[in-house]
Amino acid sequence: MVAEGTVAETSVVHAGYSVISHRYLPVAVFLLLLVPLSSGAQTSTPRACSSPPGKIALVLPGGGAKGYAHVGVIKILDSLGIAPDLVVGTSMGSIMGAVYASGYTGVELEKLTKRFNIGPYIGRYRPRPPRAFAITGATGSGALQSQLPGQPSPAVLLKKSGSGFAFETSFADEGAVNLLLTAMMVRGNLIARGNFDSLPTPFRAVGTDIHSGARVMIDHGDLARGVRASMAIPFVFDPGVVDSVEMVDGGLSENVPVKLARELGATTIILSTLDATKGRDSLTRVKEKGTLDMMLDRIFLDTHPPLGPNDLEIRTDVSDIGNLDFSEAVVERLTQRGAAAARPVLTASCLPRPGRVITPMPPIATALVTADAAPGSRKMIRSAVRSTAEGAERVQRTRLSIDTVQARAARAGTIGVLRSLWLNPEHADGDSVAFDPTFTWAPKRTFGIGAAFDNDLGGEAWVGWGNRRAVVGSLPPLETGGRFTIGSRRQELLVSVRKAIEDVRYGPSPFVVVMAGRESSPFFVQGPNGVNVKVDLPLFSEQLLQVGYDVPNGDNWIIQVGPVLRHWRGGLTTNTKGATPLGLALRVDEGTDREHLYSRLDAEMNQRYSRASARVTLLIPKSFALLTNTLRLGGTSTEAPFSQWFLLGATDGFPGLNIGEQVGTWTASYMLDAAKPLFGPINLQVTGATGTISRSSDVNFGGQWLWGARIGIGADPPIGLIRLQYGLATNGRRQWFARVGRWL
Repeated sequence: MVAEGTVAETSVVHAGYSVISHRYLPVAVFLLLLVPLSSGAQTSTPRACSSPPGKIALVLPGGGAKGYAHVGVIKILDSLGIAPDLVVGTSMGSIMGAVYASGYTGVELEKLTKRFNIGPYIGRYRPRPPRAFAITGATGSGALQSQLPGQPSPAVLLKKSGSGFAFETSFADEGAVNLLLTAMMVRGNLIARGNFDSLPTPFRAVGTDIHSGARVMIDHGDLARGVRASMAIPFVFDPGVVDSVEMVDGGLSENVPVKLARELGATTIILSTLDATKGRDSLTRVKEKGTLDMMLDRIFLDTHPPLGPNDLEIRTDVSDIGNLDFSEAVVERLTQRGAAAARPVLTASCLPRPGRVITPMPPIATALVTADAAPGSRKMIRSAVRSTAEGAERVQRTRLSIDTVQARAARAGTIGVLRSLWLNPEHADGDSVAFDPTFTWAPKRTFGIGAAFDNDLGGEAWVGWGNRRAVVGSLPPLETGGRFTIGSRRQELLVSVRKAIEDVRYGPSPFVVVMAGRESSPFFVQGPNGVNVKVDLPLFSEQLLQVGYDVPNGDNWIIQVGPVLRHWRGGLTTNTKGATPLGLALRVDEGTDREHLYSRLDAEMNQRYSRASARVTLLIPKSFALLTNTLRLGGTSTEAPFSQWFLLGATDGFPGLNIGEQVGTWTASYMLDAAKPLFGPINLQVTGATGTISRSSDVNFGGQWLWGARIGIGADPPIGLIRLQYGLATNGRRQWFARVGRWL
């Protein structure tokens, strides 16, 4: 077993040479010590080849997440100036190979695959609901609401498919993966223009005909679509389609495409082998893996024809890595291991080092799309590029910005607007390129169901519905939806209407939200013996109308602002007629699925009170545990309705206390939660917290500071988190914390 955070021992084999006998090992070590240290791999001199290497092929097998070891291999290959004449890849190897063949350096490949990381959308992916399920800044700041960044996360998500509805699986987000692949392949697509031989390094991907099981060589068409067909893992992704041929993962027919490379004329093979057997017997490997991982091992078999005397094999130990473990720490470790495995064998090789010649980008045709492009294609492509005025006559010409196209395409997938977008570039007038794009929208109609239960707040269940593109008369397409929540403490109905997203740009979007709810909030007072006693408040009811704008700013920021009209009655309000103030609400969200830092700011100012709250969550993946840091701040006036007061620790609670036992108008708290894997999905859950809360409008954050800790077990499956912990606080209170599901 290799400790995390270290570079694993690697095995490098140069075909045609034998391993040094153990009895000569001390002599070999002594001789190596006599050799002066080189100043770096780039300055080393390759030995002379016994015969010309001929056509060199880089072969990259599939292996799921393990394929990130190829990045390290390519970095060393590129740093030494070794330029293969051909790249052949299968599954994950086809992704790395296609990006490298597009002219990116090894360092650029590493940055690009991190920026457009498909990992968060494969494996234990949590189904993502539409925006219509979301809560606005005005409705999402109640005492009994968690104020988590993003939309409420459903336990079950159903999407319209054909004439019925289908469950959204937790294996993969098709739309996000497809659009991220399109983003990564923009440069290669523009250079290839449908012919993979036109890339800076000719490229081939391997797929498997779903009907015959025969190997399919993919050498033309849309580069991203070809790669997607090569990595269509059964039961994880839908089959890929190229030239009307349905394909599944190429690993089922030739996972290590050495034979294909030979058929294409390669006389020297550089094979990046993913060694998943090192240090483990077969029984141990079976015990450590789940059913899906074992099935993937059968797909990613390491079988190929024997290598010749001029071939190089670079073996990277991936035996401790899961096929679908795309975590940041694992990706970094695999890249380091691949580089460590490649450095000695490539440095000592006799391969020529001419460096690579990068093909310049072709101009974009003024027409932008082909004459027979599908309806709506021109608008879709134009939304992905910038239009600028150029030349003396300031003629409007379309200037492609690769970074813009990549960012917009990726976002269209990760926010659930499109299910696919294949650019299909073709040769146009002169040496320019035009597009014949095909695209599919994400399913229009979506239903979601969520539920939660804990020992303090009781139970809660909700159902959400959404229509991404509702057509009402002559109005532009609208996104409509809502959510109905029923629980022990709160019942709520929310309906929203906003402008639908019609292309890959995520621009300002007007919205209208109507909410009606009632709540029986927990309220504790100190009894005569010093023990907090829960009292029943009059039933609190509220209604809300908000009109505003969603304004995205870059890839990570969303600003939501607009006037809000409230009405409430009950709770701590002494006026039986209630109140109806008019005000302005603001919400600012920062963070995406690719980031480990999320932040949210909510603020509202009206005729009766002002309120502001902030939350910052930072995830720190470590080898020993996942650390979740959460900082909360909030303040409001005592004139605010009780639903707008703050719970210490919000609905995450505070160790040792009942949820709602400490409630007030000013709060500050910090919580550190550590989840250490024990076995399967079960974690050791340790939580520490400190915080204060006060009910004084004169002394901000002036309450007593408490410290607390709780320990127990937990899990975070796609259907909802599970916690069972025992906690204590410095005020002497002790309390169990038990929860199933995610609280809104």
